[in-house]
Amino acid sequence: MEPGERPITLASQLTEEQKQFLALVTPAALDAERRWQIPASITIAQAILESAWGRSRLFRKANNPFGIKWSQARAHHEPAEKYCEFDTRECERGEWKTVVARFAAYNVLADAFRGHARLIWSGPYSPVIAELHGDPATRPQRVAQALQDCGYATDPNYAQKLVEIINQFHLDDPQTLNTFTAKTAEIAENKNQIGSSAPSAVKTPEVS
Repeated sequence: MEPGERPITLASQLTEEQKQFLALVTPAALDAERRWQIPASITIAQAILESAWGRSRLFRKANNPFGIKWSQARAHHEPAEKYCEFDTRECERGEWKTVVARFAAYNVLADAFRGHARLIWSGPYSPVIAELHGDPATRPQRVAQALQDCGYATDPNYAQKLVEIINQFHLDDPQTLNTFTAKTAEIAENKNQIGSSAPSAVKTPEVS
């Protein structure tokens, strides 16, 4: 295989919506990797899975592609003073249930990436931090499993789904990631306009 062939082939298989989403989140994920050592492949895979490629209402209305709960954000002093309430599926004792949850609402997408990194570096996720070291070839798989073991999501197949996304879209290949950084500023501007188009969904907690 010639250099550059895989990203080009991959790009031809993606929808325009998927290309735009990758162009939007990849630079922020790479920046998080440089600053906090969290693999960009993991961050992007989580954003894809949690937001359904940016189609979720939580992403579109609250700039939250990671499903970060409002209580988590507040506990770790994140810049999420507002929240959105949405139905969500949670797996409890092997059974899936629909519950209403409060999710962190961010003013801009960059705040969500900072909040995600700070959440991972908080106490409950110390096993994830331990897996940031070691063999880079197995790092995404180890970090994915640690996220599941620490309870990031209630889905018992969470780690497997993250790894499948990474492998399917070659998110562990720097050349692939570099392919989706073009026109980032333009797409980010459009995303922020969408994110602020429905302020009625965002609530400010009452002060008692």
